[in-house]
This record gives sequence, C-alpha cells and structure tokens, in this order.
Amino acid sequence: MRDAARLMDKDSVGAATELFQAMCVEAEFPVSERQAMQFVLYGEWLREWNERFNLTAITEWKDIFVKHFLDSAYALIAVERTERVESVLDVGSGAGFPGLVWKLLRPDLRLTLCDSLRKRTQFLEFVISGLELSDVVVVHARAEELAAKVEFRERFATVTARAVARLPTLIELATPLVAVGGSFHALKGPTSMQEVDEAKRSLAVLRCALKAVEHYVLPGGAGNRSVITIAKTGATPARFPRRPGDAGRHPIGVSEQEDQ
Repeated sequence: MRDAARLMDKDSVGAATELFQAMCVEAEFPVSERQAMQFVLYGEWLREWNERFNLTAITEWKDIFVKHFLDSAYALIAVERTERVESVLDVGSGAGFPGLVWKLLRPDLRLTLCDSLRKRTQFLEFVISGLELSDVVVVHARAEELAAKVEFRERFATVTARAVARLPTLIELATPLVAVGGSFHALKGPTSMQEVDEAKRSLAVLRCALKAVEHYVLPGGAGNRSVITIAKTGATPARFPRRPGDAGRHPIGVSEQEDQ
C-alpha cells in the first residue's frame, strides 16, 4: 500500500485504524489490522479527492465509516445469507460503494466497477492501485452502453447498485447485465417498500422476480437501510435497456409506451 504518512501522520493512522476496527467488532464483523488500514487510506483518499471533484457529501470520518463503509458491509452480510458472492458488477459505483468495500472485506472477490463519470473512474483506479488490489476492473461507461456489449450483457451472477436511481429505473439499467438465474441487489434507504411497489411492472416486463427485502439499521442513529434482492428468471428482452436516459425519464409501469 502507498505510504499512509503522505496523507496522515502515523498517530492519526493508528487512531483511525483502531476506531474502525472497534466499530467493526461492535457491528459483529471483525476485520484485520491490514483491512482496517486499507479502509482508513481509502477514506483519507476520498476526503482528499473530494476537495477537487465533489465525490461525496459525506466527509467526516465517523460518517464515512458508518454511512459508506458499514452500510456497504451490512449489505454484503445480508446478501451472503442467501448466496456466495464470487464475481460482482457494481453499477454506478461512484466512489466505490458498495463494490470496493465488498472487495476489501472479501479479497478473493472478482469485481467490476462501472461508472459514467470519468472523475469517478479515475478515483477508483487510484484507490485500486494504491491498495494494490487484484481482480478489479474499472469501466468508464453508462449501464445502457455495457448492456449493448456481448462481453457484459447477462454475464454476471451478481450485480449491485447503491444510490443510483429509483427501483423501476434501476431494474431496467441493471438486470440486463445479470445472468439468467443470477440476482441483482439494490441498496436502498427507508423508501424501499414503496419502490418495490412501484417496480412491479418493471419486474414483469424484464423477466425478474422479487426474491427478498432485508432491512438493517446503521449504528449511532445513522438511519434505516435495505437490500432488495431481485432474481433474474428469464432473458431480458432485446429492446431493453432503452436509449440512455429513457429509463429515468419514462420508467416501465409509469409510462406504458415502451412496452406496447
């Protein structure tokens, strides 16, 4: 790993590492000292890059630990109660949540990170290099563009997304990338059940089914979160996803023109 002292003095690194390890023990998924230090470096680089590129509105150390790192970690725990994650695509990864957090917790994971903004993919590439991570691919593209490529369409057993779009839109963007028999996991906040209700038509049109919704509460009163798990039951119709932006402007079930 790149020298932490370049960004933080040794005592600060040690204190932050101990704090994160303690938080993980309390959350009942302990991490090694090396993993904790990786998270600390990741968080410090996020803060540093954020001064130039506005990657996140969350910049306080404790908030980064809880609202980014622990949130993503809780989601992985929820997902792995029902399936073993081995190769995952993180759609709209942003600054790496949840994908890079999953990789740090599961170093054996094969990970693909996708985002449409170059400043974000540059940050992801920097962190991957700095933490010396292997089996991680970063793709600068929209989800609609990936789904048009044979090497990505319906190739991933596990696809995830966090804070990208409301569920009816997100299903159209993500599930064309899920292999038949695989699953899509959407990380959501307190509106999860409302979004599930909105997405009934999208699920039917895109040949998917709701598999599970698991709720969890972040520590310190940081909020309620959910993982919505969607099973891919059949091949996505070739016309989906539609042109870039259409899924957001006219979600399936809200505007019926797309499936006439």
